[in-house]
Amino acid sequence: MSEGVNMNSIEKPIRLLLAPLLGVACAVGAASPSLATLITYTEQVTGTGELNNVAFTNASLVFDMINNTTSVTNAGGGLFTNRGTVTITVNGGAPVTVTDVTQAVANQTLD
Repeated sequence: MSEGVNMNSIEKPIRLLLAPLLGVACAVGAASPSLATLITYTEQVTGTGELNNVAFTNASLVFDMINNTTSVTNAGGGLFTNRGTVTITVNGGAPVTVTDVTQAVANQTLD
């Protein structure tokens, strides 16, 4: 992750469980393997932690990842993943880019 990011201190687990959206993306990718379309993952949470050495408490956090459908992989067991670059916005401020590989996961077996 980006230097100074302490994700362990965020109170709510961050999950990008976007089964319906990812399911559609997989269907599009399977129907047209040569067609890459953009897909956007967005997760909004309230959390407490530190980002680039700036502490925040009960802040609005937005995690965004834009990728394409050709990057979606089937991990088996109803799990689909898409790896890419994630940005984090705290309380509407300037987005910070996470430098480590990050992935969105859709678990299609959850009710």
